[in-house]
Amino acid sequence: METCLRKAKPKLTKYAPILISVVAFGLLIFFGYKTREVPDQVAEGENYKVKIATSIYPLYYLSKTIGGEFVQVTNITPPGAEPHDYELTTQDIATINSSGLLVYTGMVEPWSAKVSENILSSNVKQLDLSGIITDKNDPHFWLSPKLLSAAADLVTQSLIKIDAANAEKYLTNASGLNNRLLELDTKYRTGLSNCVTRDLVTSHEAFGYLANEYNLQQVGIAGISTEEEPSLKKLASIADFARKNNVTYIFFESLLSPKIAETIAKEVGAKTLVLNPLEGLSTQEVEAGSDYISIMEDNLQNLKTALQCQ
Repeated sequence: METCLRKAKPKLTKYAPILISVVAFGLLIFFGYKTREVPDQVAEGENYKVKIATSIYPLYYLSKTIGGEFVQVTNITPPGAEPHDYELTTQDIATINSSGLLVYTGMVEPWSAKVSENILSSNVKQLDLSGIITDKNDPHFWLSPKLLSAAADLVTQSLIKIDAANAEKYLTNASGLNNRLLELDTKYRTGLSNCVTRDLVTSHEAFGYLANEYNLQQVGIAGISTEEEPSLKKLASIADFARKNNVTYIFFESLLSPKIAETIAKEVGAKTLVLNPLEGLSTQEVEAGSDYISIMEDNLQNLKTALQCQ
């Protein structure tokens, strides 16, 4: 008997890791499903907050401003990262799965085409804002305050469907936001109404909506995507355009290297200024407490300087 017991012991040791893994996997599934029964809310005291995941900063700003104290918003693209290049991590997928609402553009995010595969929980509502995009080659609609206001209305409607009890608060917050966006639009129209030039040379073609809205001409060093590298021929063409049209400033972005903009500026005798496409905030901007409105106002001041507006 003793001999048999001694022989059996190594078998248990051998298979113990497998048994533990099976049990752990079973517990993970059980508690995972229990957790996902109400993924759209997080407890805070006796109250619950709607959990929202957003893909880029402008959508984070909308969701946080409209949702106020009734939401917990997580932006998937971290500060300092370029959304055009960002790929979902395992933690990002977990964040999406534990949220009640995912808000994304449907174009900027390289992962948006696979979003249904990445969302495992059927409880996660999706708000794809690609319907707002009027130019299907350019996703940067938020640089038009009017189009961002239209997106704000869709975010508000989505929140009310999830949390009808706080509908009045969401509507009030949305109304205040839309008033601020209308005021911002007025500042742009007034500030850019009388300028010496209306030509923008930008690091990439992110400002089409802004240019169309306020009667400006955009010339991008790179294309719509930041991954598009300009050819030597393109760089020479832009430098020639800058000389012929007396462009005195070349714009660069806070999340991208300014080297190419600085090279062209040096060649044509121009200076450089930041024109922020607001795809995301830098760590410094976050620490400074900057937001969509304040950065758009900074953009306006830089545009007025570069375009010599009265």
